[in-house]
Amino acid sequence: MKGIIESESLQDKSILNKVKIIKSYFEEHIDDEPKIWTINKIEINDSDFGIFINLLSKSMVEGWYSLLWGEDFVYVIFKNKFFKIENKNPWILEEFSSVLNYALSLGIYPKYFYNLRNSIDEW
Repeated sequence: MKGIIESESLQDKSILNKVKIIKSYFEEHIDDEPKIWTINKIEINDSDFGIFINLLSKSMVEGWYSLLWGEDFVYVIFKNKFFKIENKNPWILEEFSSVLNYALSLGIYPKYFYNLRNSIDEW
């Protein structure tokens, strides 16, 4: 499994010790708080995935999300909730709409989902 987790999205950053960090880099988001995000591209063994996704969900900051994916499915992880959607291009509209509607209910702007597919495909 692969994933993208922003350090700023975590209440407990030590959870990153449970995964293999392939690459970390900074992104500037001048219209957001915080203005600098630490992006971590990670890998995790399939056998550890079930436990990790639950720990990650509990560790998330409200108003953020993280992505984990394999060949067949993408997991969009929020604080105490996650969605499992088929890893298809384009997305299955009903599945993706559920994710987007939930994010909107948390005050997460749709702009953060515009490049979701690219984040996975270009990983």
